[in-house]
Amino acid sequence: MKNVRTAILILVVLFIAGCSQDQAVNSSKAEQEESVDVNEQLNVELILPEKAKVGESIEIKALVTQGNEAVDDAHEVVFEIWKEEEKDHSEMMDYTEYEEGYYSIKISLDEPGVYHIQSHVTARGMHIMPVKQVVIEEE
Repeated sequence: MKNVRTAILILVVLFIAGCSQDQAVNSSKAEQEESVDVNEQLNVELILPEKAKVGESIEIKALVTQGNEAVDDAHEVVFEIWKEEEKDHSEMMDYTEYEEGYYSIKISLDEPGVYHIQSHVTARGMHIMPVKQVVIEEE
């Protein structure tokens, strides 16, 4: 009878120790995942040509990453476009295509001049708004 009690006690102790270790491992994984989200800065690289011709189709891309990973769950990706000195007349356009971290649109501009393109990206509790410009030339 004493051996049975000892064996049961050892099994209970091992069971409790195993559960505690699983909890510690799960807590550690959760903390690591949370620290990646909190500590890694969201990065947005705005990609577009420096020059284009009037009426030419150009692709504008925003590469959204966090750490080394592509962000595929952005809450908002909007491109704001305005001609130099005409910010009050800007146009907002939602992205139309997504592929492996790249959110993109295709546009053509009908007047020559310098245009500013600003992406408004909201993802994982952060909002990033890089700006670049493109020069549209006469044909």
